[in-house]
Amino acid sequence: MANAGIFDGGGSTLRLGNTDQIQMKSEIVEIRFRPADGLVTGSGKHRDVAEYRCYFILENLSDETITAQIGFPLITDTQRPLEEKVARRILERREFSAKSGDTVFRTEYVPESDQGEFGSVFIWEMEFPPRSTVPLEVSYQLFGYIGAWSTRNDPRDFENDYIENPYLATLEGAFVQSYPYVTRTGQSWAEEIEEATFIVHHEEFLRHLQERGAFEEDPNKPREFMNEEIRARYAVLSSGAVYLNFSGGEWALDESGKCFVLHEKPFSAAEDIEVSFVFSILPKNSEALEILLARIQSQYEKDRESANRIISEVLENSSERDRNRQVLFQERWDKGLSEPFGARQRKNVADVILEFYGIKTNNPAIENFLNHQSWYPVTVERTIDPELEENLLALHSYEKKLSFKDAGDRKNSRFGF
Repeated sequence: MANAGIFDGGGSTLRLGNTDQIQMKSEIVEIRFRPADGLVTGSGKHRDVAEYRCYFILENLSDETITAQIGFPLITDTQRPLEEKVARRILERREFSAKSGDTVFRTEYVPESDQGEFGSVFIWEMEFPPRSTVPLEVSYQLFGYIGAWSTRNDPRDFENDYIENPYLATLEGAFVQSYPYVTRTGQSWAEEIEEATFIVHHEEFLRHLQERGAFEEDPNKPREFMNEEIRARYAVLSSGAVYLNFSGGEWALDESGKCFVLHEKPFSAAEDIEVSFVFSILPKNSEALEILLARIQSQYEKDRESANRIISEVLENSSERDRNRQVLFQERWDKGLSEPFGARQRKNVADVILEFYGIKTNNPAIENFLNHQSWYPVTVERTIDPELEENLLALHSYEKKLSFKDAGDRKNSRFGF
């Protein structure tokens, strides 16, 4: 979704324009979410829906009547235009509507443009009487974008591989369901936008996603294509915690705790907004923790075996590239892979999870990792399962209560360490 803006041209030549005569005085954008009308299996047949209601006040600053072409992009770029069938459905069901008072505008859909930076734009003409304000209401429904994601902050510095604790990178795996809002189009109006309010009604839908997970399995069509490795990955991602992530602006919970609100006065519209529901790998219960730890340990030991094999190779008549590769893996071994996966590594994993739930651990070993996470620092209250918290605190306290020798004898931990 996007701010309404002034657009020039049409068809393949459509592009964002500008005006010095019409100002956007204010905007209010409300977003609500609705669960899919069927099982969300990842096939794309059924997807969750966001409903948008956008209210604008536009003012003609001149002494003349002005007719302008208004455009409203549904997505942020031309690289991922709406599927043809989705766009056709939006048009046929009139799921996109633009009106001013009792006047409903006849809109034209432009899927993409060779000239512009926006895709899937609805355009229409509006008339602005001299020295007057004109209300504009835009409403529509849109599927969220679903895909693989990383919880690492933007810009994502993937060269930072947490060399001293490389296994922590596994905790960044996620799926995301995102809904963008293009604010750059707001810069096409005269002067600045005096006031903008964005309201995201998230609470009920977030609770639904926390119970459902990213995807569901159709009992009539089991995922027979999954081998053991794929099933292991799916089990980790399908049992993780779900949280809400925002880019663009300083968002805060309202007094009811059911909505996130962004209010700016004036509004620069410089940074696009994206509302994302993140299906993380971080566990929401003890069963999920057990699956996650097994997954991390398995991958860590594979990485150790691979690194050890590379640095142990006798390189006769080797190339400079091979020698440099061996030096690199030697460094990785020395700094983060020489020690088998044990209580120290489990403690660090547990401490990251505790931090996600807002429980401070004061663990310097994970500080670098935390500072690269989109969910950190934690500014909202997250409820943690009591049994999960108990097991995480047991892992966190291993230095005080356990030794490697007696770790397997601890009876209070379901994991045996």
